[in-house]
Amino acid sequence: MRRYPILFLLLLAVLLNACSGSLPFSLDFSPTSTKPAGAPTATFALLPTKTATATLTPAPTRRSPFPVTLRTPLPDPGFPKIGSGNVTLLKTVFSHTATRRQVSLISPNQQRIMIASTGGLFLLDREGNTLVSWPELRLFDVACQYCISINFDASRFAMLIRIQGAWEVQVYDVIDGQANLFKTIPVPDLFRYEPDPVQLALSTDGSLLAYGFGKESFVVYDLTVDQKIFEFKGQTKALRFSSDGSSLLAQRGNELLLWNVSDLSAGFKNLLLPNERVPLAFSPGGEFFVVALPAKIRVYNVASARLLREISVPPTYVTDRAWQIAFTEDNLLSGYGLQWDKNSNSGTVTRAVWDVASGDTLELEETKTDSQNGFDTFWGVKFTETDLVGSLGLSEYRDLRFINTDELIVNSLKAACSFKLATGENHCQEPGDDFLHTSDGSIFHEVRKPFNTLLINALGENIFQLDPYPISWISRSADFLLLDINGDTTDLYLKNKGRPVQSVPGAFRSASENANLLVFLTKQKNELMYMTMVEKSTQKALFQKRETRLFDPMVMTFDGSTYFMREDIDHNQAILKVIPPGTDEVSDLLRIDLSAKPLSMAVSSQNILAVGMQDGSVTVVSLDSLTQQTFQAQQSPIDKIAISADGRYLAVAGKNGIKVFAVIP
Repeated sequence: MRRYPILFLLLLAVLLNACSGSLPFSLDFSPTSTKPAGAPTATFALLPTKTATATLTPAPTRRSPFPVTLRTPLPDPGFPKIGSGNVTLLKTVFSHTATRRQVSLISPNQQRIMIASTGGLFLLDREGNTLVSWPELRLFDVACQYCISINFDASRFAMLIRIQGAWEVQVYDVIDGQANLFKTIPVPDLFRYEPDPVQLALSTDGSLLAYGFGKESFVVYDLTVDQKIFEFKGQTKALRFSSDGSSLLAQRGNELLLWNVSDLSAGFKNLLLPNERVPLAFSPGGEFFVVALPAKIRVYNVASARLLREISVPPTYVTDRAWQIAFTEDNLLSGYGLQWDKNSNSGTVTRAVWDVASGDTLELEETKTDSQNGFDTFWGVKFTETDLVGSLGLSEYRDLRFINTDELIVNSLKAACSFKLATGENHCQEPGDDFLHTSDGSIFHEVRKPFNTLLINALGENIFQLDPYPISWISRSADFLLLDINGDTTDLYLKNKGRPVQSVPGAFRSASENANLLVFLTKQKNELMYMTMVEKSTQKALFQKRETRLFDPMVMTFDGSTYFMREDIDHNQAILKVIPPGTDEVSDLLRIDLSAKPLSMAVSSQNILAVGMQDGSVTVVSLDSLTQQTFQAQQSPIDKIAISADGRYLAVAGKNGIKVFAVIP
């Protein structure tokens, strides 16, 4: 009978050995634990043997290896192919962004500086040290001074983003360096790619949020009781709370409106400002606010909105002095005034301190500077901006495409780079004065001269000599190119032919190709658009269609199917159309609800079509099932979009930089 326990132990050993094998891949990697220098040495003592008791031990949070950045190999656990059914699982696996400042804010207690940039949010102290950063939190990349707001000590902030093709206000609490989402407020407002699409203001105690869209009205939302408590209908801008939180301000043209926060329904006081952009500052106690003119400081009483006094700042004839002002104490105002001389590329700085209660000038000095950044100098901010590798232009993308399953080519006007995702390698053409074009096998230099335009290959050979106009597009083999003749015509050239093989009215808008055909779209000044299909072997036009209200993006598949979109203004939709191979007949496929204007389009061999929008969203369409799904790819327009040959990667390029997405279950 003793052989059964022995057999049981043998079976248990086999099972444990089988379970100890490693998985073929892992999406998550545990952080490596490193003992800090100077840490005490732990001594272990043997403890008495105790009876084993089953317990649940919390597992440490496992960090994802994604996204990787430059010079970091991309782990490939076997990403599935992208389809309209798994769009919600798309995650960033590669990211290369430039950090450019968008908005700088000073907390009302003047101890924290928050900088919103294309590389995320940064929180700094007054010495310029970065306390914490949140790369994933980004404003939409449009000029918007009032798209973000912070409370008294920057422990709470509110910001505006685009998410799934819609505006959303997000409120975060900062706890132990983490930005914790506290509240989201969806806003059903149409996207307009214009400055200041929204105005946000967070009260100093963080309990009230004032926000408005379209400048037609604004509301005040009580975050404590989670409800709207006030609404003002009428055009306003530049919403903000006073330093002590007792007043709410808005501008209406040159008019400043002031509400008492304790009684918003009582109406507002108003006064006329010298201009819309005049600097304002409120005293910490809420008694005064000041307006800084080039040669004088005006001091007002908040309660009555009446002018108390003017303080002259010599020289009084100055008209171009731009001020940075702030209260350091309840009665003390500091100022930094800059007069910039473009001819000498230098400036004159006036530094001053005033007692606004008495009107006395306590300090006044004048110095010279070679910096135009008065904000950073005044507040002592040190913030470094970064560019994309290889001097790639953030708003000058010419091409984005995969040349194999995991190698991405990015081409801007004067730069070109390749990114090998699997190995982390990247190679860039050294930037110079020439304009660059990429093909599947080489980089070509466009040299613009007074009397002609040349296209030169990597060996220095001149393969095209053209009239002195910019090259708009070259084919992947560099046998064909399109020349835009001042927007009047677009000419198609074939290598070794001195004259155009086709000339079509209108300015160049887009082009696409396969091995045998190419198609390009032009637009005349009267909005009439021409779509021209050309057979490469004969250079003859197979057909030419005249249309109106077409969007620029257009793409051709390997079999010659051509996809494009027509605008339906009445329903705010894009009608996706197709011209099947071998015909000139146009068929409607489906309608896409537009969150914004379509800017780019790509198609995969798996019949997946992706449309990049102006608001940073991407709509993925299955051409087999005619289903669609939208996700937010960037907080900037999607200027270019590409799908890898195996359908597993989707890449986008815009002002935020370059991102690659894959499906991560």
